[in-house]
Amino acid sequence: MPANNDQLSPLVILTRANNKDLFNIASEISYISNTSPADTEWALASSSSLQSLTFSDWETTFGGAMPPLNQNVVIHLLSLMMFIFGVSVLRSKQLNLVQAS
Repeated sequence: MPANNDQLSPLVILTRANNKDLFNIASEISYISNTSPADTEWALASSSSLQSLTFSDWETTFGGAMPPLNQNVVIHLLSLMMFIFGVSVLRSKQLNLVQAS
């Protein structure tokens, strides 16, 4: 897998082009405004309680920009009905996500 891809599941592999936001290379060929990355919803992780989080697409959640470095987020993988907590962006030019242990 290329270094600039982050596989969260077989259906969700996050990547980005040189000048665009994230997209899901498993189901998209490029970034699509207000949709990408497909099969995901995002929330700022101000709480560990799902009921208190507001999920939306990437562009709405982050204003069309990369989130601040080390900003904790929660990713909802829609097709798997799975939530990934403790994710943060480590580098802005090349996306690298980590799941907190």
